Amino acid sequence: MQSKIEGALKNTTGLERRLRELIRVKFIHFAPNRGVLRTLLRNGADPKHPLSPFSPETEEIRDIDIAWFRRILIDCGVRIPRDLEPDLPGILWFFQMGVIFFWVIDGSPEQTHSHRVLDLGAKSVTWVGRLLKQASGDLLKSAAAAESNEVGSRPMLLFGEQLFDARAVR
Repeated sequence: MQSKIEGALKNTTGLERRLRELIRVKFIHFAPNRGVLRTLLRNGADPKHPLSPFSPETEEIRDIDIAWFRRILIDCGVRIPRDLEPDLPGILWFFQMGVIFFWVIDGSPEQTHSHRVLDLGAKSVTWVGRLLKQASGDLLKSAAAAESNEVGSRPMLLFGEQLFDARAVR
């Protein structure tokens, strides 16, 4: 799949288009096994299950995937405030996981609803990227602190009943 992603991103510019292409490559790649993925959803959300994308056993795959999001941000020249820089690729990975989850259970013809969710989500991410460029560091820090669940000095994301260290998904 890595070469498919590389090929899709090669001539694609802009954050919105690159995010869409990266996830569309995955839709195409996983399409023949969509039914299997639906079955795996039962265990996939449990970070203790070895097949879960959140488990220690899948860390290498997750890291490769997050690296693609980091690369997209760098290639698009998105200036990220220093305090968000380590976390933003992981947050985009979570965005992708939500879109793929929706795609797996989407019963619309040819998953048209999923493609619409992806288009709207990519536009939203781009809009947030523009806000990041315009926002001052102090304003952004205040918003990030208010929106995140802080445990010590590490931003944590609530997943089910567990806190998930956002920096651990780098």
